[in-house]
Amino acid sequence: MANLRLQGVLAELPHAVEHARPFFAQVGLEKRCKCIVTDMFDHVPVGGDAYILGNIIHDWDDERATKILSNCRRAVKSGGHVLLVELVIPGPNQPHLGHLVDIEMVVMTNGGRERSKAEYAALYAAAGMRLTRVVPTDSYWSVIEGIAE
Repeated sequence: MANLRLQGVLAELPHAVEHARPFFAQVGLEKRCKCIVTDMFDHVPVGGDAYILGNIIHDWDDERATKILSNCRRAVKSGGHVLLVELVIPGPNQPHLGHLVDIEMVVMTNGGRERSKAEYAALYAAAGMRLTRVVPTDSYWSVIEGIAE
């Protein structure tokens, strides 16, 4: 383990926390990873240096996605990061898994969708943050970095 001093908090709904605690204990992370029950539409725990949301924002329409990011902005220190792990739709007519998943989101959610880099930048801006970069991975997903100003 390269970063033994790193601490984490899983902030989730009760059913997710219930399943996470035994897993963290099983892999020896119970002292480094706290579990907190919360609703991201109400608030997120305050004071973190970075907040990571994986495949969360795509579940929601712009209004609710902005609410989640605004709650993260209120919680994170100025200069802190809010990182999204999401599919990022490329330019028009470029093949990408995100186009298929976008159709799935229309069918399976109430307003959720995949977004382009410009659309993520607009969400960050609406929440009082600035998109700093999109980091591709070896998969279809990217890490979308925003900074609290």
